[in-house]
Amino acid sequence: MTWTAELDGPRAEAAWHNLVELGPSAFHHVAAHLATATNEQIKVRLIQVISQYRCIDAAPLLLRLLNDRAPEVWKTALDAVVTIGGQTVLVGLLEGKSTAAPDRRSWFDEAISQVREMHRA
Repeated sequence: MTWTAELDGPRAEAAWHNLVELGPSAFHHVAAHLATATNEQIKVRLIQVISQYRCIDAAPLLLRLLNDRAPEVWKTALDAVVTIGGQTVLVGLLEGKSTAAPDRRSWFDEAISQVREMHRA
């Protein structure tokens, strides 16, 4: 059984913690699995793992996921980019808002506000 399969089974919490403990050096490996994942819950958990890495290299991937059709996936990706923060994320959010569906724009506004606040702190 692969660790991605474990993310959707009885050992999901342990698998999640193991991936987080690998740290940012595992980002590209986790991102590759995210790119091929079809299970929405596994996608969400992989995004949450990446969020814990807090690595700016994840920003482009997470910003692309803001276009995902599954609400739980794009909302989790939005939380993750806010966690990462920084100028790259802010620019991506501003660009994303301009093309986002109208029902998502208030979410973008909140995320932009949060990233700006973090930048000032």
